[in-house]
Amino acid sequence: MTASIVLFVVTAPFCLWAAWSDLKFLKIPNMLSILLALSFVIVGVLVLPIEEYLWRLLVGVAAFTIGFLIYTTGTIGGGDIKFIAAMLPFVAITDLLAFAFLISIMSLAGVASHKLVGKLKLAPDGWKSWNSGRKFPFGFSLAGALVYYGAFNIFKAL
Repeated sequence: MTASIVLFVVTAPFCLWAAWSDLKFLKIPNMLSILLALSFVIVGVLVLPIEEYLWRLLVGVAAFTIGFLIYTTGTIGGGDIKFIAAMLPFVAITDLLAFAFLISIMSLAGVASHKLVGKLKLAPDGWKSWNSGRKFPFGFSLAGALVYYGAFNIFKAL
């Protein structure tokens, strides 16, 4: 339970930053992903068993490698790939498949809510994501998925 709380507390501010930045600028800053990855390197070793910690690091490296190959096709932005690679070590290996499903659900919810806010003219003035045509701020959905995952793990452990 302690690990779940610590990992949630570490990731939540980064998720808020990523969602806000992607909605406002259609960009997830490199510094955000670097700091998130470094926070796992530092905090993960303190709260996780070493074998699990190393496996999770490997998942992050694999995600970055595979993500880079997908990025070259032009189907997803580089900021999204870097954010995914930085956030996946915070997800337990046994939860990766369920987390992928959660990302898909959050993506549907994110697209629906983003379109609704745009159609109702509730979006703040000057935010790029509502004036970008078909582009969608995927970081909004990714951040939501990680926050939900972290909060769910805390409540599950109670």
